Amino acid sequence: MPLAEVRVKNLKQTMDLLKGYAPEQAKEINKRITTEANKVRDRARDYMPDVALSNWNNWPDHASEGYVGSVVKKKVKTTRANNRARNQIVSNYIGVVSGDAAGAIFQTAGRGGSTDMFVDNLLAKNGSSRGLWKAFDELKDQVQPAIMAAVEDAQRLVNTKLNQLGGE
Repeated sequence: MPLAEVRVKNLKQTMDLLKGYAPEQAKEINKRITTEANKVRDRARDYMPDVALSNWNNWPDHASEGYVGSVVKKKVKTTRANNRARNQIVSNYIGVVSGDAAGAIFQTAGRGGSTDMFVDNLLAKNGSSRGLWKAFDELKDQVQPAIMAAVEDAQRLVNTKLNQLGGE
């Protein structure tokens, strides 16, 4: 489960209805939501270092390509993953994800209470809130209200259309 998220029930269904009734307005609302998510994505990319800690790229196992700053930054993406995780009831409408193993390690190392030298150095150099979390923490007061305003506009438009069709 993500450490930070915005939850809105039935957003996918609302947007599907809006697409059927007012496709141009649905595109505009999607654009507003995506613009806000992209702000978090862009800030998170800014926080991903070009060069990680010393010796990061000299890991003895070859399971990892090491830390390549340009790759890590590029793999922080906005996604509209319409699938659900197994055994979950909810699905994401939009999200910002890090699709690189080295980036994920950079962002999450030390959150489980580990205190080895690698984690200690990482925390000393970058703090405990890194990458996506740091970006979200800084932008949430701006991004969350803007996304919620777009969602409320979508709900209002769908309700207006349903009322015109004779519903209550």
